[in-house]
Amino acid sequence: MFISLLTLVGYGIFFGIKLYTTGISLPSNIPESYPRGFFLTECNIYAIVASIFLLLIYDFAFLVFINVEFEKTQSTEIIYFVMFLFAVFMEHHRLITPFLNLWENANALEIFVTNTLILGRTVAPLSLLFSVIYSNSESRQYTEQTLIGIIVFSLFIAKLVPVNTNLVLPIGALRIGFGKMIYFMLMIVFIVAIISQLIKKILTHSNSKLFVSFIFLIIGYFIMIQSYSILTTILGTVPLFVGTYNYLRALHSQYLWN
Repeated sequence: MFISLLTLVGYGIFFGIKLYTTGISLPSNIPESYPRGFFLTECNIYAIVASIFLLLIYDFAFLVFINVEFEKTQSTEIIYFVMFLFAVFMEHHRLITPFLNLWENANALEIFVTNTLILGRTVAPLSLLFSVIYSNSESRQYTEQTLIGIIVFSLFIAKLVPVNTNLVLPIGALRIGFGKMIYFMLMIVFIVAIISQLIKKILTHSNSKLFVSFIFLIIGYFIMIQSYSILTTILGTVPLFVGTYNYLRALHSQYLWN
């Protein structure tokens, strides 16, 4: 909580100074896959920066929420969800690119930024998946080993996936090799997590609100990590915040009932 708040305030101050002195801009070479022409859908550096700041606010706000609401609740799902918040926190590294103007200079720092993104974006779906399949009391004793396994596997993926040092994307990271395949695999893990949540709902007769909110949370996250315009930032922020709040409330009610 303290680290996320410190990071949010630090970047906020740095952004203010940068905006006042030199300003920030997009790279000169924007891939054709990014829409142009309409202000809501075209690539916008301020929308990109805003989306990353919103992820930092999201991270801090829900860590506070968890600290208050789940202080006396023994919930395995919350342990994995905090790991998911750790993955969301990794997105702040993208701010380094526009703030230090690394668009045209793919140095070691930019490679580090991209590797940390791959790490976070691998941890996120795995954390949500294991929050569902390892949520029973029998699996609680293996939580530490599972978390370490998620981190080690994600670090391996982050080092294994190649990056294209010739192109820095407007979202603030290098284009990764096998990009479509990697995102397809992440989507598969998210879909498996949703199916697992559905099966769990049917077997335990849990509240439908928990299942629906879980889906909205995933949709919001997936949009926000790739947000590049005003429209995508809005479309990602609403389901992410609303879905997470309702998910945690439903989870809290479930543990109070039990």
